[in-house]
Amino acid sequence: MRSSNDIKRAAIAGEPAAGRLKPQSVASIAGSIRRFSCWLSEKKQGIVVRPHDASLNEDAKLYKLKCGDRKIFDGLTHLRNFMLGTRALEVLRPQLAPYSEDAALIQKAAEAARAGIASGTPWQGFEKPYSVSRAATMLRKFSKWLQTQHMSAIAGRLDDHSLQEDGKEFRRVRNSHSLRIELKLLWTYNSLRGSPAATISENDLDLLESWSRRWK
Repeated sequence: MRSSNDIKRAAIAGEPAAGRLKPQSVASIAGSIRRFSCWLSEKKQGIVVRPHDASLNEDAKLYKLKCGDRKIFDGLTHLRNFMLGTRALEVLRPQLAPYSEDAALIQKAAEAARAGIASGTPWQGFEKPYSVSRAATMLRKFSKWLQTQHMSAIAGRLDDHSLQEDGKEFRRVRNSHSLRIELKLLWTYNSLRGSPAATISENDLDLLESWSRRWK
């Protein structure tokens, strides 16, 4: 078993320190980090603002004791290793955040879609975790763009034609593909909406999804 310092030295030397993680291992680690961040959000600072602080280790010990998550320290080691890279700097750079109501809606929809994959009943068009993460990332970018244009948030107008028109303009400006698949994530969730999901901080979620995409 490699120590945290061993992994850091390997990362600095350019070695793929985390090794060849299998897709199920990536999903398991991401789930552990996500649950930990949700737990932290109830009363403590998130992961991004203190990745190497001793207080995070203390909180992880308490979380492991209370919630029985034995993978949390391995997960934090992988995440810290990733944060030594240059890509993590982009995640940590201050950015315009999506509308808060959009961030919550997108997160809940993504969590529900991932639960469908885990249970063997994936939503059409979202059979793989990566397709869910990609859609969620694009939807957050869309929400940020809506703010810069002083347009209304996504939430509250999922069935409004104006949302699709704004999506077309977003596509034209970015010279990208249609947002119909991404919006389908929200439309599907809206039609199956159940109880609210726990909330992970936006910064932690961005970091976690960037780390997950590294293994695709």
